Amino acid sequence: MNIKYLDNVAAAKNSLQMWFSSLEQKNKGIEMFSHENELDRNKTVFAKWYYNEGQVFSSFDSFKVLENSYIKMYDLFFKYEALYSKPVKKSLFSNKYKKRKIKLEGLFQSVKKHTFKLIAQISIFEKNLHNSPLFETHSKEEQSIEKSNISAEEPLDFGSFFKTKEKETTIKEVKESESIKKQVELKKPQPIPKEEIFSDKNKHNIPESNLEPDPKSNTNYLDIDIEEEIRRILS
Repeated sequence: MNIKYLDNVAAAKNSLQMWFSSLEQKNKGIEMFSHENELDRNKTVFAKWYYNEGQVFSSFDSFKVLENSYIKMYDLFFKYEALYSKPVKKSLFSNKYKKRKIKLEGLFQSVKKHTFKLIAQISIFEKNLHNSPLFETHSKEEQSIEKSNISAEEPLDFGSFFKTKEKETTIKEVKESESIKKQVELKKPQPIPKEEIFSDKNKHNIPESNLEPDPKSNTNYLDIDIEEEIRRILS
């Protein structure tokens, strides 16, 4: 449903607040509003909304009660306006000005009471309307916007940020170190197996300084070769 409906309800409520503010100034002796609109209850912003567009929501109980409160408020206002406009005759034995002022103040307080009651009832209707299935989609969109605004306003956790960066850097350094170590291992000269060395020493053309004896054996292969050669010659 069009969001303008909610905006118009708010406008009707605000118009009552402005209306009462003008009446309050008048009660203090300051004229601030035109009589042709205020004395006709059907020409106010609230009445134009309630009896036209507002009838779309006539099924709401919280909407129905608004009319009686509005009529009661305006009935009291008419009484106030009639007394305010009535001329006061001077008298030597009574203070009619003072008596009229007291009555006006009493009527003003009654109008104030019913105006605030009507505004409170409109707020209840406004809340019920906002939470109704008619505006359920709009409510979800508002909640989504509020959450995004809250997330945007949350302060950044710089401590956590730098800890994450430090961890990423450490992992990177470890990987680079391992890569360098592998490259060094590959470039390092590998020992040739002893079996190949003694089977065909000249094939590899290896200096004797590079020959590595088996650490598990105490036998010196060069000495064994010489002894065998001597036995062969003697025999």
